[in-house]
Order: sequence, then structure tokens, then C-alpha cells
Amino acid sequence: MCFIDLFSIKHRNNIKNVIIDKYKVRKIYQEGWFTTKESITEEQCYTAKMFLSNGIISRKEVIDESNSYYKKTRDSYIYDNGRLVKRISTIACSNEEYTEEETFEYIKIGGVYYESKIVLLKNGILRKESEYKYNNKGDLIESLSIKYMSDGRYIDSEFYGKYDWEYDKIQLTKTMIGSHVSSYDKKTTKKKKVYKYNTIEHYEKDFYIEVQEFDDNSNLLCAEYKTYDECNRVIFSKRNGRIREQKFNDNGELIYRKWDTHYLFKPFDEKEKVITSTYEYQYDSYKNWVECRYYEDGVYKMLFIRKIDYSC
Repeated sequence: MCFIDLFSIKHRNNIKNVIIDKYKVRKIYQEGWFTTKESITEEQCYTAKMFLSNGIISRKEVIDESNSYYKKTRDSYIYDNGRLVKRISTIACSNEEYTEEETFEYIKIGGVYYESKIVLLKNGILRKESEYKYNNKGDLIESLSIKYMSDGRYIDSEFYGKYDWEYDKIQLTKTMIGSHVSSYDKKTTKKKKVYKYNTIEHYEKDFYIEVQEFDDNSNLLCAEYKTYDECNRVIFSKRNGRIREQKFNDNGELIYRKWDTHYLFKPFDEKEKVITSTYEYQYDSYKNWVECRYYEDGVYKMLFIRKIDYSC
């Protein structure tokens, strides 16, 4: 996992498009009569193109062959005024290829924001549909997700969530009390999350320093703590005893990351370990990076090349 933002660029108003190529680094051993020669090869596995108009993203295309499960995915993203409105994905598995089309809609009625998503298969069959409602602070207050059977007519599963929020600007806290109902067991599950902030600026921008999650019996399920730098970037976090540290250079790019492999995910076939990631950059005259080399525990793993068209 590399963690860098491939599409973070400066001077966006002067940029027409950005092309990003990703290469996996692999060692090659050549056997000789008495020696073994080691070399590395950089194999392209990912290409992305981002198109901008007046500094706002209008379209993005991605071809990804780096996923261990899929052979290849092709994704096209269409934006309206910087907001994603459609994603078309062609996914090639080991024995089949299928297409998904996601359509996003954003509506504001009063103080409530609505976001909806529909997933269609290549033959037009409805596969999934979701709807989300947010309050005027941008916090989720209601969600509905429905997954259909392969014929698109009958419901396979349904999930509904409702979320109530309490805000305390004096104590710099906000509390979410949520309930979830799944069609699998028809049971209602309740959870509570308490967010804490250390400044009014962080409160307004939702940069929490601590969040605790409790079950319906007030038992602590999860706790996370964060520390920010002067640019409001997370430089240290701890979640259920597992840590993540980050450092940035003067240009704002991530150059160091120490992270626990189970911080965000916990694969069953992988033992818990701590990885140190480092990054090396080369820049153009606009201070945008055009080459990034990624290392894990000192081992060269990935290469990213960005071609930026400033002809806009």
C-alpha cells in the first residue's frame, strides 16, 4: 500500500491533463556458470488520466492491472463541477468480464442533502442502489442500501441506518447515536461515537483528535487518537493500540510513514507487523512531483511517473 495522493497537484488552473503511470518493481536473477546476477525490472501495472477545465476535474480514466484478484479493471469517471456523477467500470476476472455503471445524484432540500447511487450491469439489470442523507453540517443522518439478485427483480439484501447527532461547541465534542437494521437477521444494532476536538478551528473543519465507539451497552469497541501538524495533516494516530506515524517534506508530500498492517485491515493469512515506508520525489519547475519512488523497509517497491500538460 503506497498511500500517496496521485492526483494532488499545484497550479491546477494552468493544467489541461495529468497522466500517471505506476510500475511494480520485481527482482530478476540470471544464473551464470559460477555467479548469479541480480537486477530489477519495472513492470507497468496502472495508468490513470485526469482531465481538468479551469482547475476543476471533468473526467478521469484508470486502467489497473495491479489487483491480485482481478486481471484488469478499466474505470471511467465523469464529473460535473468537480463532483462525481458517473462511473463506468469494466472488470475482467479469471473467467468472465462484466461492466458496472454507477450514477450519482446530489440534491438539497431545505437543510438536508441527498446523495443517491445506482449500479447497473452491462445488460441494464439493476444490481445495487443506495441513498444517503446528510444534515447541513455534512454529517450522515440516514442511509439505505439494497442489493438485488442476478435477475435484478428480487432483493438479495437490504441495509438501513439512521444517525442522530448532538453538537457541543463549548466542550468541543459531537456525538453520533446510530442504529442499523439488516435484512439478514432483522435485528437492530445500535452504536455510539463520541468525537473530541482541541480547537474551534478543528471542530468546524471536523479534524478530531479522539473518537470512541461504544456498543448499545456502553462497552468500548474502538478508540482512535490523532495528532496534527500546523497544516492540519495527521502526523500521528493510534487505533486500538496500533500506531501510524507520518512525515511530510516542505512541499507537502508524504516522505515517511510507519504503520501497522492491521491498522486499517486485518487479513486472515497475514501476521501483524509494522512497516516503514519512505518516498523519494523529483519535481518540475512548478513544484509538482513528476517521479516518485516508493520503498518498504528500505526495499524499492514501486515507481510512479506523472506527465503534466500545462498547455491549458
